[in-house]
Amino acid sequence: MSTPDDSAQISTNIAIWGPPGSGKTWLIHALAKELSWYNDRDSDFSYSLVDDTGVRLYPSPPNSVDQGATMAPEDRVWTFERKGKKQSQAHIISTQRHNIIVHDDKGQNLVDAVTPFVGQSLTIETLRYSPNIIILLDPSTVKNLSISTPVPPPTVYEKHEYTELLLNLVNALAAQGVERHLAVCLSKSDLLNLILPVEEIVKACFGVDTLKVLQDPRIHTRFFRVSSVGFLRQPHGKKSPNITIEGKISNEEVWEPFNVVSPFFWLFEAIERARIGGGNTLFSDRGKIYLPYPRPRIK
Repeated sequence: MSTPDDSAQISTNIAIWGPPGSGKTWLIHALAKELSWYNDRDSDFSYSLVDDTGVRLYPSPPNSVDQGATMAPEDRVWTFERKGKKQSQAHIISTQRHNIIVHDDKGQNLVDAVTPFVGQSLTIETLRYSPNIIILLDPSTVKNLSISTPVPPPTVYEKHEYTELLLNLVNALAAQGVERHLAVCLSKSDLLNLILPVEEIVKACFGVDTLKVLQDPRIHTRFFRVSSVGFLRQPHGKKSPNITIEGKISNEEVWEPFNVVSPFFWLFEAIERARIGGGNTLFSDRGKIYLPYPRPRIK
């Protein structure tokens, strides 16, 4: 096994923002499940996720953990590590560790945090000073969108309300003048029967104004379509959400989250490339042999 490169010993903050019930807690457990798939198949690297007590987070379906909405602010510290299985220089350089502080809060507090005159809270300070942010956009929280969901969200919003919330958030982030990476995740994509680029789905569900806000040139943004519960294969090739009306996984044996790993791998790789040297010519050779993360599995 390769040992972590010296550049890997830097903590990384990743903040998660999403309205009530958008799946912030589920996302982490779905990530652990997807990492187990890569561990079984990647001949170059192993992947792990441990909590702040050193206990590894094993892939457990969302119904095996607390499913309720987050009720109070909490910082969950997870250490992610990609460890090379070979001793080449490329594997050593690409062996990286991230001490990730996943800032979570009750969804309504996260909404209040980006609402004028309300959001003077620790949450908005967390978002402002986190260079890497994951935003969860839950289409079931959009009013009058006619999406059938087994578990209705506690709060729904008009499209213009979403636009205003995200505009306040993006302006607060851009005002700090630091480089930021924003992973916009269309969560619960198992509820959508739309075969379109993810940006087009965001426009259809949340409106063109919301899409324009998220494409602010002051921030590095990428869009992802994700589902923590995944799909069930039905006869004739049709798919349905792998979730019951009680909000539990329907079939644990075939539980496969959809694309959850992609926003994390994108953020990790951006961080690691900057760590290894970026534009510094002293580290240019190291950057050339860096091994990128595997392509996501999209089924």
